[in-house]
Amino acid sequence: MNDDRTIISGVWESDPGTSRWEFLTRGEIVHIAAGRMTVQRDGEDAVELTAGSAAYFPIGWTVVEPVRKLYVVYKPAA
Repeated sequence: MNDDRTIISGVWESDPGTSRWEFLTRGEIVHIAAGRMTVQRDGEDAVELTAGSAAYFPIGWTVVEPVRKLYVVYKPAA
């Protein structure tokens, strides 16, 4: 994390289940280290992410099997 908290990074792990995250002022870049999940924007087709995938997304996901991801959440400069 930098001093002004515009960039936060780490490792996130989850068991299967559905989550909804709305990034209204931030975006997220992920690299899937293990597992499988789907990401779906409202009104759009789901995109599957598997180990080795990298992606950017602003809205929620469904974890299909235990997943481990590396992430960077950032807030664009005003």
